[in-house]
Amino acid sequence: MKLSQKRKTDEILRARYIAIIENSKEKPWDDRSDKILEAFFSTNKTYQEIANEIGISRARVGQILNLQVRRILHPTGLKKYWEPDYNPDIILTPEHIKKTQIKLEQQYGSIDNWPVKEILFSPRTRNSLLRANITTVGELIERMPCLNEIKGLGGKALSEINSIIEAYEWKKPGY
Repeated sequence: MKLSQKRKTDEILRARYIAIIENSKEKPWDDRSDKILEAFFSTNKTYQEIANEIGISRARVGQILNLQVRRILHPTGLKKYWEPDYNPDIILTPEHIKKTQIKLEQQYGSIDNWPVKEILFSPRTRNSLLRANITTVGELIERMPCLNEIKGLGGKALSEINSIIEAYEWKKPGY
């Protein structure tokens, strides 16, 4: 990683941490992680100094810090904490659906040709569909009756698929 990229990442990390502290009533980590993050961001203490202060090993400080940094930098993981207006349900608003449909129609034409990876499924649902060689919306709609036989698609994933199909008003076979 180039030095300029590292500085930019550090700035984003620090800004998100500050936003979490200022904006949320509850913190997304435990007290020990909070002490470590506070010591890391507010003072220039080494891992060893933080470890001595808290009473754990230097390696454990590094592990906890790395875990929380990954969580803070994840694109959506803690977004509700550092972006107060974040709403994961916004993807199924009529405006968003209309925009997505227009974009996909321009890019791929018929609904049958729309790639599954372009639809906002959760990663588990999308990966399960792709592992079952369901790569387009046409294939998904065609195989709706036997989706419950696909490994990795449980009740939650099936209800997610059904809610997206209803939101986009796609036609299911036999309905």
